[in-house]
Amino acid sequence: MQRDVMLRRAQNALASNHLTQASTICEQLIRTNPRNVPTLNLLGRIAFARSFYAEAAGYLEKAAAIQPRDIQAPLTLAELRTIQGDYTAAIALYDKVLRLAPGAAGPIAGKADTWEKCGERAKARALLEPFVAGGRETEVMALIQARLELHDGNFDAIVDLVNRHLDASGNTLWHLLSVQGKALEKLARFDEAFDAYRRSNEVVASPFNQDAWLDHTRDLTACFSARRLQTLPRASHGSHLPVFIVGMPRSGSTLIETILDAHPDAHGAGEFPAMQELVNDITLRIGSFSPYPSCIDDLSQDDVDDLAADYLGRLAAVNPAAQRIADKYLTSYRHLGLIELLVPEARVIHCLRHPLDTCISCYSQTLSPAAFPFVSDLRRLGIVYVDYQRLMTHWKSVLAIPILEVHYEELVSDQERVSRQILDFCGLAWDPRCLRYYEHSRVVQTASYDQVTRPIYNSSVGRYKPFEKHLAPLMEELARGGVI
Repeated sequence: MQRDVMLRRAQNALASNHLTQASTICEQLIRTNPRNVPTLNLLGRIAFARSFYAEAAGYLEKAAAIQPRDIQAPLTLAELRTIQGDYTAAIALYDKVLRLAPGAAGPIAGKADTWEKCGERAKARALLEPFVAGGRETEVMALIQARLELHDGNFDAIVDLVNRHLDASGNTLWHLLSVQGKALEKLARFDEAFDAYRRSNEVVASPFNQDAWLDHTRDLTACFSARRLQTLPRASHGSHLPVFIVGMPRSGSTLIETILDAHPDAHGAGEFPAMQELVNDITLRIGSFSPYPSCIDDLSQDDVDDLAADYLGRLAAVNPAAQRIADKYLTSYRHLGLIELLVPEARVIHCLRHPLDTCISCYSQTLSPAAFPFVSDLRRLGIVYVDYQRLMTHWKSVLAIPILEVHYEELVSDQERVSRQILDFCGLAWDPRCLRYYEHSRVVQTASYDQVTRPIYNSSVGRYKPFEKHLAPLMEELARGGVI
C-alpha cells in the first residue's frame, strides 16, 4: 500500500513538472525492488522529460525485458526514439507493440506521428486513411491528420476535421484548435482564426503568479549588479564550447540553431535543460541557506568549477566531436548572470523579432504551459515581454560575456550576411552549407520542426497585422513598457 502511495506521489510530481522530486521518490522505490516494472517505467519517463535519453532508454529496456508482453515500456521507448530522430527504431517498436495489441489505436497513431515527423507523409496518410475515411479516427489520429493536411494545404479539410473533435480531451483539443487556427489563418478568415487560438489557450490556461515573476526579475538584477559581479568567482575551465541561444519563444531561435547545426564543426543541442536544472538545484548543491539568486553570495571557486564541469560534461556528451554546441533553452536569458560565472568564455546569441509578431506567434502556438504559463493570456504576455526586454537591457549593461543580437527580419531579408555574422561571432569559418540548412538532416522537436526543413522565407514578417483589432490588451502593455 505504501509503495502505491509513493508511486502516485511520483506520478503527480512528474505531471506537475517537479522532476527532481519525482526522481527522488522513484529511486527510493527502486532500491527496495529493482525489478518493479511500474517504477522502472516511471523512471524512464522522468529521465525522458529531463532529456537524459540514454538513462531513460536503460530503464525502459529493463522494464520491457522483465515484462516482454507489457506495451507501456516499448510505447514510451518508441516516443523517445522519435524524439532522438531514430525513426527506424521507433517504427520497429511500434510494430512490436502492434503485434502484442493488433489494431490498437494508440500505437497506430504513434507510428503515423513518427512517419509524419520524418517526412514520410504518404506512409502516415496510408496508416490513418482507413480510420479517417470511415470517420473512426481517434482524437490523436485527427491531430496527426490535421498536421498532414496543413502541410499539403488542405485547409478546409482541417476545419471540418477539427470540428468533428471539439469534445476532445485537454491537451489534444489544445493542439487541434491551434492547427485549426492556422488553417483559418491561411484561408484569410482571421477573426475565426483568432477565435480558434483564443479557445485553444483557454483549454490550457495556467495559474501565473505575475508578482512573483516580476519580483524574481528584480532579485536577479539586484543580485547580479555590476558591483557584485566584480566580486564573484568565475569557473577556470576556459571552455568555448557553449553557444547559448536565448530570447522569447517564436523569435527565430530554431532557424539560427539550424544554421549553426549545418556547420560541420557545430551541433544544435535543442532545448537543453541542464542549465535550468542547475538553477533549480543550486541552493542544495552549494549548501546555501539562501534561495536563488541571493545564494550566489555563497559561491566559492570550487562551487563554480564543479557546477561548470557538470554542465559542460553533459553538453559535450551530446556531440563529443563538436567545437561549438548550441544550447537553445530560451529562458536561459533569465540566467545569463550565472552563465557568466560558470562559462565566461561562452557566446550568447539574443534572438529578436518584432514584439507583436513574436507575441501573436507565441499566442497561436502550443507552447508548454509549464515552461511558459503566461502565453495563454495577451495581457500577461505583454507584461512578460516588457519584463524580458528590461532584463536583457540590464544584462547588456553589466555582463562581460559577448552577446550578439540577431533580428529575425534581417536574417530572412539578408540571409548570407547575417549567417556570416553568426558564424564569425561563434569563431567558426564560413561554410556555404549553412545557407542550405534545409538540406541538412537533423531532428527538430520544437514548434518550428516543419519550417526549418524549407528554404528561408519572409511571409511571417508582419504576421500580427490582420489580428491587430484583437490585440488591445497586449498592445497596451507593450506601449506602457515603451516597447512599441
